[in-house]
Amino acid sequence: MRTGAGGGAAGSSGGASPRLATSRTPWNETSLFDPSLGYTDYLGWATLAGRLGARYRQFTAVNVDDFSHNVGVGMSFTPNIIARMSSALRGQGAPWMGLASCVYYSQDGVWSLGRWPDLPMVLDASISFFRNEFQGIGPCVTSPQRQCPWGALEKPPLHPPPTAEGLGSCLAGACADTTAINAPFEVAPS
Repeated sequence: MRTGAGGGAAGSSGGASPRLATSRTPWNETSLFDPSLGYTDYLGWATLAGRLGARYRQFTAVNVDDFSHNVGVGMSFTPNIIARMSSALRGQGAPWMGLASCVYYSQDGVWSLGRWPDLPMVLDASISFFRNEFQGIGPCVTSPQRQCPWGALEKPPLHPPPTAEGLGSCLAGACADTTAINAPFEVAPS
């Protein structure tokens, strides 16, 4: 089952409860979740993933999409819950289980690793997607035709609109090859 940070499982509300237990495992999966948290019980998901990892050794890691957009006080992933998730993953008889999550270059115009410099140390691996946020707007915005293969610049979400911070990250058409040089700065900043 795929879940999204803060939003619950795909196609559900955050307050919904996980599905009924299945006969495919020797335990009751629903007993692992706090009913008041429903799909947003990330400790419950980590415990379930750890148990599944112990049962199915090819299951070695959990990825949380949009992880860096949900870190901090008042968010889905506080330092306490991250530590408890890592412990729950490995404490179910699967010490090889890892927490590998999506960490984007920036959020709200602020460099993610500047905001949370210790984040790489609490994850077993981070997954970074190149979105050209380092440069922001690409050549299609500054071209005389202001043409973008994703659609008109005035019609988000096909094309992320430029902001005051210069963000708007484009990877289409003329922006694809000419912005690839920014990938090392965004994916593995020093």
